[in-house]
Amino acid sequence: MASSTRKTQKQTEERERPAPPIFSLSDINRETFSRLVGSLQLVDEEVTLRVEPEKIWLREMDPSHILLLETNLKSPHLQVTRPGSIVVKPEELQKLTKEGYWFSMQVTEADPEKVNVQAKSTVNKLFSIPVIGLEGSLAAALPKVAFTNSFSISRLLLEEILGSINEVSDDVTIFSNHEGVSFSARSEANSVNIPLNRDAAGLALLNAPQEVKATYRTDVIAQFLKLVKPLTVNVMYTSKMPIKIDAAFKEETFEGTPGVEEEYSLWLAPRTE
Repeated sequence: MASSTRKTQKQTEERERPAPPIFSLSDINRETFSRLVGSLQLVDEEVTLRVEPEKIWLREMDPSHILLLETNLKSPHLQVTRPGSIVVKPEELQKLTKEGYWFSMQVTEADPEKVNVQAKSTVNKLFSIPVIGLEGSLAAALPKVAFTNSFSISRLLLEEILGSINEVSDDVTIFSNHEGVSFSARSEANSVNIPLNRDAAGLALLNAPQEVKATYRTDVIAQFLKLVKPLTVNVMYTSKMPIKIDAAFKEETFEGTPGVEEEYSLWLAPRTE
């Protein structure tokens, strides 16, 4: 009787355990693979990737709840037999980014506890990365923020600005109005102010109906730019609320068919006095 009970209990547990997603994602170039894997490192040592018929995505907060990352990757080369979630270690995937020029990822019915990654260069290399879990954390809720001001800025310009800010402070104060945007910092001994008028090279799409001022950590923004490497980013913020920085990529194809589309959004909490 006891043996029968244990057998029944085991069968029930197996039925309740979520099934891993079965999918394949092929023909991803090194730049896209590196951006996807790199962005995951902003969040935690383990992240939950969600696989759906139209995209692979993630929305998670870091353990300190300072930042939230939202990543979406859509591809015509994504085939999903069974949607679901997997927990992986970004560090394990990061090791593979220099192993090839083109990448494919898949999880199969035959080996659902591994993510198989094929890296193509002069030879084909097949790697297996363990799936840490299947359920992971729930997708984080997006902050409810009514943004008032926004602008677009080139990555190279923003990286230069943050580099100068870091000579004075670990925080950057962003002020904007209809005339332009300024980035400033202050320490006990030094201060720096970098103003950009609305016609400045590298600054575009300024929409600032109000005077808005808020302070954020420079290291998180700089890390996001370094890992994702966009040409430009769109910035949205309002006083004393999280800032949202968006980067998007769309693959151009010769045939005019849909290509890979990537979206990365960083939400960062403001510094408070």
